[in-house]
Amino acid sequence: MQFEHTGFFDLIADALFHYREASACRDAKDLHASYRANRHARTSILASIFSVECAANCLIEALDVSKPLKQEIDKLNVLAKFDLYAVRTDSAQVDRSDARCGRIVELVQARNAFVHPRRKRTKLEVEGLAETEADHMIGVSIEGELYPALGIPIWPVFWIDSSAEKALTASCDFLSWYFTDLLKWEPARVFGLLASRMVVGDHEVGAVFEEIYDEIRTVGRKFNFAYLHVPEALEPARRETLYRRVPKFDE
Repeated sequence: MQFEHTGFFDLIADALFHYREASACRDAKDLHASYRANRHARTSILASIFSVECAANCLIEALDVSKPLKQEIDKLNVLAKFDLYAVRTDSAQVDRSDARCGRIVELVQARNAFVHPRRKRTKLEVEGLAETEADHMIGVSIEGELYPALGIPIWPVFWIDSSAEKALTASCDFLSWYFTDLLKWEPARVFGLLASRMVVGDHEVGAVFEEIYDEIRTVGRKFNFAYLHVPEALEPARRETLYRRVPKFDE
């Protein structure tokens, strides 16, 4: 028996967890709540981006081509990988003009801004001095732009829980459209591609930790493209809890 790990569901679960943590900071009264919210939002958004990249690489790994060719394909951008797989398997081409593709392009741009930083300045205004028992604080106002398709700030320092929600929704919407509408795959087949697995001889069994089930079930119908069956071994009360977790991205 062997085990093969694929990080897709871990990344989706991480994106959900940190989105909820960012949301929990919204009503906090302490001085550092806004930074905690931003920290969790950044982590959630990056996990959403990485989940799309992971799915693209799972598709390329599944192609029946030589290792050298896979290495060449690996150099392609994310959307090109999705497009290549669809064409290779006689499915329709990816419509790059689709709004869902545009949001993925911007997610990748947000990711690249972290690993390929460029010096860029924006307007800053000092709003006044505030004092606490231990600190002197200067209020500042900084102008920021938005990604037009995603609707989240270009500068990560401005990301909050709503930014994380938009990023996760963009990832799930794109993947749902790609696997369900373009490739015409059943959810079980998508799960088989993206899940970690136990391998016994010629047989493979998808393996997802219960903690990940807890997170994934919160996504709602937007994750139906890779439907996760709640294990029957879980007691009825526990199974009911999994269905009722919030927030749900199903509006």
